[in-house]
Amino acid sequence: MSVGTPTTFAQLDVAKEVKIDHDNVRDLLERYQTASNLEEKKPIASTLVREMAIHSDAEEVSVYNLFLTKNMVTEAEKDKEEHAQVKKMVYRADTTSMESADYDQVLFNAVQAFLVHAKEEEDVQLPKLVSMLTQEENTKAAQDFLKTRTMVPSRPHPWAPQTGGVAQKLAGAQGKLHDKVVETVTGREFVGLKLEHGNVEA
Repeated sequence: MSVGTPTTFAQLDVAKEVKIDHDNVRDLLERYQTASNLEEKKPIASTLVREMAIHSDAEEVSVYNLFLTKNMVTEAEKDKEEHAQVKKMVYRADTTSMESADYDQVLFNAVQAFLVHAKEEEDVQLPKLVSMLTQEENTKAAQDFLKTRTMVPSRPHPWAPQTGGVAQKLAGAQGKLHDKVVETVTGREFVGLKLEHGNVEA
């Protein structure tokens, strides 16, 4: 960067930040499938559930609301419906014992549903959205998504409001506190993520 170049905000890309979540889920699934025993699988499975839950709520509250302002109403409605189904599958994975014979399939089904949905976002919807944004709007959209990720529940709540509005935000704040207690009481462990997001404070 040359001396005197303005640095009013760091440039971020909402499509890239969303895809980081998708790619982390892809990586976690691969790690789960190659894990050699239950003790290795448990924290990976917990991380998969956490990342899919956080991602889904964060998108609904930030990205899908942005879809609506850019006349992408059909995409927003379709994605919210798909998220509702994915959340139910993630909830089942979250509440099924890992000792059960069908747990691997339950988790795999949830992750596959998540990734099929993610692929359409990456290939069609997000490029369309980004094409309508200025760089400053794109950065703001990315920051909104990243900030929202820190505010939503870390476990799936498929019967909570899914509108992306105030009701979902309030339910999310309550759910986040509840989930933290549950994770502490149950001693859930997590693994690190392969990819990191941009700076939410930028």
